[in-house]
Amino acid sequence: MNELPYLFRDKDARGNARIYARLHGVGKVRLREEPGTMAFVEEYGKAIAALELRAKKPRVEKSLVGTVRWLVAEFENSHQFLKVTPREQRGRHQLVQSALEETVNGVKFGDLQIKWVTPNAIRLIRDRKKDVPSAANHRLSNLRLIFNWAVEERSDQVKSNPCLGVKPLAHKTEGWHTWTEQEIEVYEQHFPIGSQARLALDLLLYTGARRGDVVGLGPKSLLKFVNPTTKQPETWIEFKPGKTSKSTGKVLTLPVLPQLMTSMEAIKITNVEAFLLNSYAKPHASGDSFANWFKDRVREAGLPDHCTPHGLRKAGACRAADNGATEKQMMAIYGWSTSRLAAYYAQKANEKKLAGSALHLLTKA
Repeated sequence: MNELPYLFRDKDARGNARIYARLHGVGKVRLREEPGTMAFVEEYGKAIAALELRAKKPRVEKSLVGTVRWLVAEFENSHQFLKVTPREQRGRHQLVQSALEETVNGVKFGDLQIKWVTPNAIRLIRDRKKDVPSAANHRLSNLRLIFNWAVEERSDQVKSNPCLGVKPLAHKTEGWHTWTEQEIEVYEQHFPIGSQARLALDLLLYTGARRGDVVGLGPKSLLKFVNPTTKQPETWIEFKPGKTSKSTGKVLTLPVLPQLMTSMEAIKITNVEAFLLNSYAKPHASGDSFANWFKDRVREAGLPDHCTPHGLRKAGACRAADNGATEKQMMAIYGWSTSRLAAYYAQKANEKKLAGSALHLLTKA
C-alpha cells in the first residue's frame, strides 16, 4: 500500500483498524475493500476523485458546521452520494434541499444543530408532504440515508440516527401506468414499422430498457455470432443499465426478438451510435429529452400522457409473467438485483390465472 499516496490509518472506538484516502484540508473517505486487491485500487481511485471534486467546491462557512445543512453538504461530497448517476444526484439534491427550507419551531430545518434534530422533528418534516405520501416517504428515506452515513463517517458530530423508528406513510400506489395491450395496439397502428416512433416503442418493449438506456442503443450494441448448438446466426443486444452502473455494474445481454429485428431492419441506419434520432436526425441528448419527444408521439397516436416509456417496461414485464416467466428469468431480463419486483409481477399473473380458472364456480350448480 506504500505506493499509493494519501492513505491514512486509524482505529475506531472498538480498536478496529480503518483505512482512508485523505487529502489535507479537504477530508477523508473510508476504504472498505481488501488492501492489495484491484477492487481496493478502484475504490481508492474513486475516493480520490470524490475528494478532488470536494476541494473544488465552495467550503461551508465555519458557523454552519454542525447544522443539518452542513451535514447535507458533507454527504453530497461523499462517495456514497457521488456513486449514483448524475440524474439521481440532481433528484436527491432537490428533494433534500426542499426539506432544508421547511421550518421547525420557527427555525429552518437546515439551520438546526444536528444534536437538536429529534424523531419528532423528522416526522414533522415528513408530514409537510403528507398530501403526496410518495414524496413524503422519499423525503424520509433520503434523510435516513444521510444520517446513516453520518453515524459512520461523521461520528464526531452525529451520534445516532433520528430517523430510526420514524415509519413511512402508508399508501397504495401502482406507480407508473402500465400500458394496456389495447394502447400498444393503437400506437402500433398509428406508427407503422419503418418509422422512428415505432422503433422507439419496439426497443422499449422488447429490451425492457429504461429511457436513459434506450437512447444509447445503436448498431454498436449488437452482437452477431453463430450459435454453436443450432449452427444458426443470432443477434443479441448488450448494454449496461445506467441506474445500476455504479452499484452492481451488471451488463444485460439479450437476444433480439424477431419483432424487434424486423423493426430495426426497416430503419435506414444513418448514425452508428444510436438507433433513435430526434427531429433533427441527431441522437437524443438524454433520457429526459427522449421522453419529451416520445410524449409528442403518444399524443399524435391519440393516447393519454400517462403512456410513458417506463410504462412499456412494465407492460413487457406483465407479458413475461403472463407467459410463465420465472422470477430468475425476469431478473435476468430486467437486471433486477432482487426478486421483489419479479415476485410482484409473478403474483399478479398467478392471481389472474387462478381467477380465470375458478370464475365458473360462481355459476349455479
